[in-house]
Amino acid sequence: MKGKITFILLGILIILSVYVYLVEIKGKAEQDRAEEIARRMFPFEEPEVTKITIQRPDDTLICERGEEGWRLLSPVRALGLQSVVRDLVINMVRMMTEQEIVGEVNWSDYGLDPPQYTVVIETITGQADSLLIGDENPVGNYLFARKDGDSRVLLTSASIKTTLTKNVFDLRDQSVLRFETDQVRQLAMTRKGDKKIVIQKEGNNWKVVEPIVAYGDLQVINGIIDQINGAHVRSFEDEEPQDLSQYGLNPPDYDVTLTIGVEGLVKQLIVGKEKETNRFYAKDTARLPVFTVDNLLVDELKHTLFEMRNKRIALFKELDVFTVEFHNRGEPHFICQRDTADGWQVVFPVQTEAKTWRVESFFSFLAQVEVEDFIQVNSSNLSQHGLLSPETELYFKDKADQPLVHLATGNKVGDNRVYVLDKLGNWIYVATDNLVDNFNPNIDEYIEEGTE
Repeated sequence: MKGKITFILLGILIILSVYVYLVEIKGKAEQDRAEEIARRMFPFEEPEVTKITIQRPDDTLICERGEEGWRLLSPVRALGLQSVVRDLVINMVRMMTEQEIVGEVNWSDYGLDPPQYTVVIETITGQADSLLIGDENPVGNYLFARKDGDSRVLLTSASIKTTLTKNVFDLRDQSVLRFETDQVRQLAMTRKGDKKIVIQKEGNNWKVVEPIVAYGDLQVINGIIDQINGAHVRSFEDEEPQDLSQYGLNPPDYDVTLTIGVEGLVKQLIVGKEKETNRFYAKDTARLPVFTVDNLLVDELKHTLFEMRNKRIALFKELDVFTVEFHNRGEPHFICQRDTADGWQVVFPVQTEAKTWRVESFFSFLAQVEVEDFIQVNSSNLSQHGLLSPETELYFKDKADQPLVHLATGNKVGDNRVYVLDKLGNWIYVATDNLVDNFNPNIDEYIEEGTE
């Protein structure tokens, strides 16, 4: 019997809980929502709006939603800064009536004849609604407003004036060039008076293909692209320029062309003379306006060919190396090979176990050596730099006995530098002279003790 009564009481409690939720909580929330909508100046939500026009004392602002998102049609024609324009629309459609004045009124007493602002909102269904906005009330916390066909003077929060007076610059897209960094396939840069530099993407790396062929410096090149992508316009100077030469843009001081995606879409930025300290004239050649950019972008465009080259003396993947050979005066000096357990074995001049940590330490050393200068190989400079009969040579080979690295050392340069020939890349480098000793190692340093 007690169990049956408990069950009945539990059922009553559930019913009461449902009633409280539906009537008291949900019902109250719906009522509040209905009251809020009734107080709104416009009966629309932001996603419904396709166009907004704000007639202001000094200009008429028109924003329209299209395939690219929001665009400005007036007072300039430009892509809008999406988040800012969207916030403007949201603020307008959520304007509330805070108070109202009824009875006989003289509209001019409230700055409504003529109005200070006229707002017209159009929707995707073809509906349109307008609002006239006038002066502030004496206290300054409200603006007077009226709807067409409505005899009341409405009061809305004066905070909406921040939206009404929004600067056109803040509403327009301020990107210098619009693109996705991971879609860049080629970077071409020309600095006035210098040769054109062309760099192409190869997998996850960059390769210089003009005016020379060489590996690119991943960090430097990505830094240039990131800076262009993240750069913002500092000011718009001329919406429809007739003579680019007055801005130093014909010809430009810097010309940067990006090739984007598999379609090969081209984006081109030109930069001209300095307008004022740390501000330079620039132009996206696909758009009309001349604008200014800051020196952070221009500094990235000043990188030289040397700075954009990969300066590692040897590029290799350690796990691809199967054989390491050290040669002295053209003859093998010391050879070791990777074993099946990823350790290392000496195979010449003796056959014994090698110190794996020592071989790996040499890999680490070589991977960190940077070139200090590059010299193009020609018919005379191999002999001039002592590289026809090099003192020491280093080979890294893969499992198929194909060379991955082949370096040779020649004459000394100054007190602590040496010429190094990259026989695979066909370049002469200037690098630290401790390569000579490392390319001519003491075999005992590599042999595991007690295994000889």
